[in-house]
Amino acid sequence: MARNSDGKNEAAGKAGAEGAAAAGAATAAKAREPLGEIFTRDFLLIATINLAMFFAFQMTTIGLPIYVASLGASTRLVGLVATVMAGSATVARIFAGPMLDRFGRSGMLIGGIALSAVTIAAYAIVPVVGVILGIRLLH
Repeated sequence: MARNSDGKNEAAGKAGAEGAAAAGAATAAKAREPLGEIFTRDFLLIATINLAMFFAFQMTTIGLPIYVASLGASTRLVGLVATVMAGSATVARIFAGPMLDRFGRSGMLIGGIALSAVTIAAYAIVPVVGVILGIRLLH
């Protein structure tokens, strides 16, 4: 058996170095694993729903004042329709935490999607400015 200058077995030193390299490679592979695991079916579904919801929300933020103006609303009423949602959203955030505790994340997600879909459809179904203002409070 060959010994190195420290008096240790060279074969054991090589095996130790190879083991350390393998452990380092395993650690590096584990560090990369979470990136691969994040793109699950559930994650992609939720990300797609989130993208669609915020796209629809932003389109109503921009398009609804124009739509209300085309229905013949005054500039004051157009401004009110554009800003009333900010106030109702601020108040709704006060109740969001307790509602999440009560209904859970899935229940709130499904309920929010349903409410948003209904209110967006209602804008087109009921083209009355006063009703749109009320719907905007819910949306």
